[in-house]
Amino acid sequence: MLFGKGCHFKGYALHFYYQVSNQRRVGFAVPKRLGKAPVRNRYKRWMREIYRHRRHRIGNYEMIILIKDRARSVGHEALIREFDRFVSQRLDRRPVE
Repeated sequence: MLFGKGCHFKGYALHFYYQVSNQRRVGFAVPKRLGKAPVRNRYKRWMREIYRHRRHRIGNYEMIILIKDRARSVGHEALIREFDRFVSQRLDRRPVE
């Protein structure tokens, strides 16, 4: 449902699907071509940490964050900048009532 009715934002290494909701939920998806399980888990840990530090700026949204295989060519700091750009450009900072 989120893929069909929600909005999306494409970055270089991340692709966001999101929609306004009654509660805040987030999921992360990583393709197998990014690397073996330890590599994929590292990227999910990085994204959970990035999200955790910025969740106070995000209202009530359901979102899925796809980590593209291009993420391997950029570092952790680039993922942070891309996430911040998404939040500042696309998400309303007021919670949904």
